Amino acid sequence: MTGWGGTGRIYYTDLSAGTSYWTDELPIRVAAGARGVNLSTPYGRIWAAEFINDYIAGAVYNLFAADQLYPVSYAQNYHFHLFVFDNRTRAEKSKGPKISTTLNTTMVQAELANLLPFATVTVSAKFSNVTDYPQLAAVVANATTKVKDPALSIPIVDARLVWNWLSSYSENHMTQFINATHTTTTYDIPGFLFAFQGNYTFAFTFKENIALREPPGSIAGVALGDMILVDQSNAILTAGNDPSTYNQPGKGMGFTRAAIHELGHMMGLNHPFIYDQTEDFTNSVMAYYPYSNTYSQFDKDTVLRGINDELLIIAQDALAAAANILSRPALFNNGLCWCSPILVGGRAVCSAGRSERFVLLGWARVWTHRARSGCSRWSSGGILFLQKEEVNCSCRIQPLSDMQAASPLGSCPDEMVLRQRTEIRLDQTH
Repeated sequence: MTGWGGTGRIYYTDLSAGTSYWTDELPIRVAAGARGVNLSTPYGRIWAAEFINDYIAGAVYNLFAADQLYPVSYAQNYHFHLFVFDNRTRAEKSKGPKISTTLNTTMVQAELANLLPFATVTVSAKFSNVTDYPQLAAVVANATTKVKDPALSIPIVDARLVWNWLSSYSENHMTQFINATHTTTTYDIPGFLFAFQGNYTFAFTFKENIALREPPGSIAGVALGDMILVDQSNAILTAGNDPSTYNQPGKGMGFTRAAIHELGHMMGLNHPFIYDQTEDFTNSVMAYYPYSNTYSQFDKDTVLRGINDELLIIAQDALAAAANILSRPALFNNGLCWCSPILVGGRAVCSAGRSERFVLLGWARVWTHRARSGCSRWSSGGILFLQKEEVNCSCRIQPLSDMQAASPLGSCPDEMVLRQRTEIRLDQTH
């Protein structure tokens, strides 16, 4: 291990460490010797600077300013719906473990809540036999092949057949299990988890693998934009029973870590070793080297950057819509014209006579006309809120419940005051 970090916003690299069996990295002096570089010469110092810069660039691009696998979608509530299907034989089921013990939803929810502290997070799981859904069982049976991953000598289930049947991008049979909502209020993310018989595992059989004479590689899970697919074979679920490896009878590896990992992908997280292998030495469930179940501080920062980007886009769209409406004044009660896409407030009666108290979110030009006084003019100002009370209200516009009350200023009832920022008044002269 040549580096470590992730608990905080610090990453440490030891240039004297190595050789690393995981990343094939060499200590700087060994690397210089292998290249015939004398570190005490002018070129040697330049070479050393480039060597160190490579490590720094990897940390920046993988951790401190990481790319997002998928755009981060902002919502007030995230609901993760996990469907766990048991495809093991009857004999395997009878020996255990019970399918309901293979996933710790409490841990999954806790980790996702830490990743998304600005939102409400729920995780639900439904455990079923795959035969409870005959169509899905037929798809899985058809996808169960005799093709093997030769690296591990295990047979595969073609993941593309299962995904195509479920996916909203294809046949969309996902709706048999969930109608996913994707709004800024509620965002549903489904996951389909399979316990396969024997030592079967998901794999993809891309044509590129065939062209390069590469065999299909088995996978424990994948995030595919509209869902996650996760699998564990019965051999993995009962791995502790093997005396030659773990020798922990009755124990095995379930779905929890793989589910946290793949749901992290769905929230936009990438592996921390895309640009440089060193950062696989990070305390993150998104890394492969450490057997961690937690998201790193870098992961949390990546999601928050994505959320900020999303909110900026929403704000820009709202401002663009406002600009279009600002050019088209519309008649309001009692001759008041407003030029804003959002108008909230109510009509109130005050001692100075009839007037309109209103809220404009943003800057707007407002045309005021007082029939009794005979004065009219264009005025510009930023008015954010207005008093909450409504007396004999004839309009159907609702006040903002979380705004402070604004009161008239001076003798003119058309004067408004901005209390949440520096005071700005929109005055009508008589």
